[in-house]
Amino acid sequence: MQIFRLPNYPAEKIYIALYMNVKNLSYIRDQFLFQNPNFNYAFIDASTIISLYQVLAAIHNSIRNYKENELKTKNINSEILYSLSPTLTITDAFYKFGITEKTDSLIIVKINGEEEQIKKELEKTINGTELELNDSNIKGISDIVKIRMVKRYFTLNSSNDIKGMQELDKSEIILFPVLSLPLLVEINHAFKDDNTHTKKNSLYYNQIFNFFKTIFQTFQMIPQTPLDLLIRSDRKQKNDTPILISHISWHKAIPIIALSHIKGAIFIYDFRTSSYFKYHLSSPPHVSITCLAFSKQNRLVVGYDNGQLLLWTLDLSIGSVLNKTKAYCKQLVLVKSSYFSEFPCGSISDLAFSQTGRQIFITTSKGAWVYDLIFSEAQRISFSRCFKIALTDCESHCFIAFGTENSIEIFSCLNSGLGLRFSPPLYISTSEIDKLIWASDNRTLFYHTVGSSNISIIYVSPATLVDTPPISRKIPAIISLQFESKSPEPISNFVLNPSSERLVFSFKKRSYLASFQVYLDAVLMTSSLSIASPIGFIFGPDKNKNGDINLIDMQFAPKYAGGALLATIWNDKVTFLPMKFSGKAEIDNFSKANW
Repeated sequence: MQIFRLPNYPAEKIYIALYMNVKNLSYIRDQFLFQNPNFNYAFIDASTIISLYQVLAAIHNSIRNYKENELKTKNINSEILYSLSPTLTITDAFYKFGITEKTDSLIIVKINGEEEQIKKELEKTINGTELELNDSNIKGISDIVKIRMVKRYFTLNSSNDIKGMQELDKSEIILFPVLSLPLLVEINHAFKDDNTHTKKNSLYYNQIFNFFKTIFQTFQMIPQTPLDLLIRSDRKQKNDTPILISHISWHKAIPIIALSHIKGAIFIYDFRTSSYFKYHLSSPPHVSITCLAFSKQNRLVVGYDNGQLLLWTLDLSIGSVLNKTKAYCKQLVLVKSSYFSEFPCGSISDLAFSQTGRQIFITTSKGAWVYDLIFSEAQRISFSRCFKIALTDCESHCFIAFGTENSIEIFSCLNSGLGLRFSPPLYISTSEIDKLIWASDNRTLFYHTVGSSNISIIYVSPATLVDTPPISRKIPAIISLQFESKSPEPISNFVLNPSSERLVFSFKKRSYLASFQVYLDAVLMTSSLSIASPIGFIFGPDKNKNGDINLIDMQFAPKYAGGALLATIWNDKVTFLPMKFSGKAEIDNFSKANW
């Protein structure tokens, strides 16, 4: 038996034991089902487990649910079994991971208690052979047939659910039908024996293979050059100078992307029709676009350097586009104009819609605001000079992070119906923030500071008391790659795909990107190891006559079947890079063949 303490819950002592050839399983199962108070344990069929981390992750989730009064089952022991299951059915979780007639090995979990008393109870109760608790022994017991049978099933309760599921499935399959994007182009793998001599293979091999030696990573299939697919504006300047695209924003639900021209026009490209809209959105004179954001409700908000904020409401049905239906514009006022300034709120630096689409969060050079579209009024949240903003995906309860010149301010936010209720902020001291992104678990925050060669990470939890700030825990940073210099290369920008499986960042002095595999589940267990490992380089467009083509911006599509789709801006081009995420079978086959 071993004792564990989770980093987020250091006060809880977790006892875990591994047994095989257990002879009295029927007796144990009966006592567990009849809720015998002397059997205050979680009994897991060890043949359905492949790693100790799998059990620790389920325990972590169960303790969190218990402390936040969110248990889905009767007690914390049954919650552990429920947390192991990918389905939402409690009975199914007990059947797949609990004691059955075919069970002959057990993983036993006890949360809190006296060590000597627990040992005596197990010796008295369990008629079997205790093994040392480690991944090697667990894998020796694992039944691959049972594990493969644990799949995710969806229960459709009505004809509307079935219809909706069919439409969702259809839309994912034909998400970008007109572009006919191949999933893999110019694939190069690094093997132990380098038998290739091309320039790109040599670069790929020599510069990162030494880094791979220290962190084992099964090489994924990844394109090394963006596809030869360019989106250009239909209008060009008379002197044939490149039309620079300054910002991009994906629609949150349908395959549409907005591209802002450096002179102020906004062009909208519809992948459903493979064409631009017949109209473009204009900006006020003598201003520059600093940011833009789409909502699920077909609204596009645009921020400007003089403090103006415009909200466009668009009709995005295919028929309306063909009929040249125009968009409708409204100016949003954060602070009333004064004698000294028409827009005293300061230059707009970043924008984000809430999940409901009712609120817009705005950061400016003079603070941070939230604008309520129903009441048409703004509420000031922060008085610091803010550069970036990031929101989690939850509707009822979410975290909001603002990046300032010397800290990160993190608020816990509750949607009370009439409006939003904010907690006092959690302050994370740092230098000037360049980018903030929440991971898909809505708890892990990735951030980058100006000029840094690291991507820093923190794990945020709600406060235990009302009207108190959230709490955080640091996760080891992701360090940039080294090139000619001995120090890591400074990072200029980074993005994280919606499922938090791929991290891509760009360099200040390089015309290519680096891709990392992210292991988000490891956030719950690690306090010293990195949760990401490198995959390879993504090469940008070739050099032009004036020198390197620099990356301006990049953004992942909200969804893409079978992987992720990354849009990158290179001066006058937007290139689209599809990434295919290999399944377990593909990874295993590749590992057997090449390692």
